[in-house]
Amino acid sequence: MRHMLKLIPLALLLCTLTSPVALGNEVRSNGPAGAFLERYFRPWTQEAREENWTGWYQEILNGQHLGSNLRPVDRSTKEAWLNRALSAAAVNLKGISIKEAHLRVLPTEEPLFEPPGGPKTSYPFDRLQNGTVHPMEPLSITRRGEGWLLVTTPWASGWVREDAVAIVDPPLMTRIMSMPMLAVVRDRTVITYTSGISALEAHIGALIPMGEDGEPMVVRWDPSEGTASLVPARAPEGTLKPFPLEPSRELLSQIASSMLGQPYGWGGQNWNRDCSSTTRDIFTPFGSWIPRNSRGQGDLPGVDLSNLGRTAKARIIVERGVPFMTILYMRGHVMLYTGSQGLNPTVLHNIWSVKRGGQEEVIGRCVVTDLNIGEPPLIDRVIKMVFPWFPPGVCYTSP
Repeated sequence: MRHMLKLIPLALLLCTLTSPVALGNEVRSNGPAGAFLERYFRPWTQEAREENWTGWYQEILNGQHLGSNLRPVDRSTKEAWLNRALSAAAVNLKGISIKEAHLRVLPTEEPLFEPPGGPKTSYPFDRLQNGTVHPMEPLSITRRGEGWLLVTTPWASGWVREDAVAIVDPPLMTRIMSMPMLAVVRDRTVITYTSGISALEAHIGALIPMGEDGEPMVVRWDPSEGTASLVPARAPEGTLKPFPLEPSRELLSQIASSMLGQPYGWGGQNWNRDCSSTTRDIFTPFGSWIPRNSRGQGDLPGVDLSNLGRTAKARIIVERGVPFMTILYMRGHVMLYTGSQGLNPTVLHNIWSVKRGGQEEVIGRCVVTDLNIGEPPLIDRVIKMVFPWFPPGVCYTSP
């Protein structure tokens, strides 16, 4: 008989945490927000360099993929997309996103799905999706053509639609970089101009410049003149908080719990989060920088758990993990440690599916579970515990 997937109410965990979230003086006084902003503004402060896409392009050209109609995409269609990318004019510009945008491997909105079946899951992975860009993110631009821009964001590179970007000059960049920031703490926050007309919609993980009176500031772009200006705006009460937020169990759990039930979206497909963008967006309001993908997050310093059995691994996680501030990594997936029920660790994660009884069981959303789901259970596959908030040398001893 197959067992039903057991989901755990996050509110229950907040009452049963084995230890409270508490930061020592060293972490408080040397918080990472300054380092976060230094990395965040690198598209503006560092020389633009294009990522080497050769391997990915060859994989796309030679692979078997399906289009939006779930029919095979012929090689000539892929070559046309590639030629559009290679023929785009080289430029050296700085920009800022003025709305949320998909980050694409090639300059096309057409999907390139992996065929169903085989060792992978039933999820329709779009091989051209490389993430999403939050509004008001700094960008460097290296190519432009046919309504597309090749950009580098604070986290990744790819093609975005030109109408999602404003070109900015050095004085505007300097002004924005000198301003305090506001963190978006509620998804689907609509920020309006002072006239009441919508300027943009932002989600948790976005940062907005803050004006002298504490108001959000947004870029107004006039594409006909090619000019950008920073203007005051408005946001619903409680949706923006001064960056960085002071980390606490209550605030971290509030941000995390607001994502529960949200649909899974690999690489930001359909404007949804996957596992790594969930963890990244939870940590961003607190000024903790983590990479965009699960592999990058797993490469952060932490404790190696790969040689431990289930009981020893669970014990180390419960004893050394800091609820809501610890990431558990397994190949291809990351999870936010939320606490434990006894010696049973629990995690918040956005996951597509697990295997059970040789069959795929689709979850397809952000949930809180323990590590015993799936066959083999997730705890067998966890190989590392990562502490992205703490500076080097804190809590990094091996078991």
